[in-house]
Amino acid sequence: MVLDWLRDVSNVKYMCLVIVLYLSLSIPLLLTWPPPMIDEALFGSTAKTLIDDGHVGTSLVRGLESHAYWQPPLYFLALVPAIEIGGYDLMTLRIFSVLVGGGVILLIFVLALGVSDSAAAKLAALLLACDPHFVNNVKFVRMDGLCMLFVLIALAVLFKPTFESKAANGLLAGIVSAIAAFTHPFGMVAVVVLALWILWDSSISLRERLAGIALFLSPLLLGTILWGLWIIQDIPGFTEQLSYQIARKDRSLLLTIVNTIKQYRNVPLALALPLVSLGFVLPRAIRKRGKLGLLALLLGATIVVVVPKFEIPYHVYIAPFGAMVSAVLLVESWEIESRMKRGMVVFCIGAWL
Repeated sequence: MVLDWLRDVSNVKYMCLVIVLYLSLSIPLLLTWPPPMIDEALFGSTAKTLIDDGHVGTSLVRGLESHAYWQPPLYFLALVPAIEIGGYDLMTLRIFSVLVGGGVILLIFVLALGVSDSAAAKLAALLLACDPHFVNNVKFVRMDGLCMLFVLIALAVLFKPTFESKAANGLLAGIVSAIAAFTHPFGMVAVVVLALWILWDSSISLRERLAGIALFLSPLLLGTILWGLWIIQDIPGFTEQLSYQIARKDRSLLLTIVNTIKQYRNVPLALALPLVSLGFVLPRAIRKRGKLGLLALLLGATIVVVVPKFEIPYHVYIAPFGAMVSAVLLVESWEIESRMKRGMVVFCIGAWL
């Protein structure tokens, strides 16, 4: 069960301290760093319109007054209770984000427990809670943070099954994965990798694996149909909004890299070290198959999808898997007989840090 770790009082005390540390790094600069972003106003306004007028739209962008068709409405629905409880302002939105980040840290601890021992889990949670890119960026890229939260919940369902039936657990993981995919497109990375994980399960027959994948993907298919029925009300509006969104993201890779280096001069080093370390870490982790192999595969897929965009906020996706794989390998590296290999693992973890 996902909540089994609560039975160990030492785990509870430790995670309380980690969360307090995380909050102490997040709250003091809650409203000032990072500076407020235009997306925060756009998405917050859309959720506010849903509360006030009962439809998904915003007056901040021409063409979105009546309907914001360009993405599924799950993220806006998630913001509704936060705004109703705390009011419509930047503080409410960012407190919501900080809470989501805390949930990600807790789930990293739970998942690492499912892969290794408590030492690795505690180290993974601590690494993530102290990661400045994660702590700062999760405050304003709340759609990405919420997507990551659902991805980790889906992983937790598979790592620590809730039901005795594999089919029931697969369906539950499929539901949560579909929610992640309909919160942010990155969720599709998790859907694909988890489907491969089910196909990789050698403990059951190929027929059972294919049936499991079909069951796992069924919530995503159902959600796609429902979203399609919503879009079909105004196809021209959807295509216009989608083209605007694509145009907003469609930038020259070279120009993006140059501008990013100007703004974040430490980025090339921050990206190069983890990528170099993966050359040693990923093959070993994947060879182990098992849960660590899945996490390593997810980490690799995340980097392949995220790094070409070269946007700092996407560290919200890389950091959790990076912290978890690094912590597990660091703790388990002492089992390697060769001192040279042991030293290489420690060097790779140092690169992540």
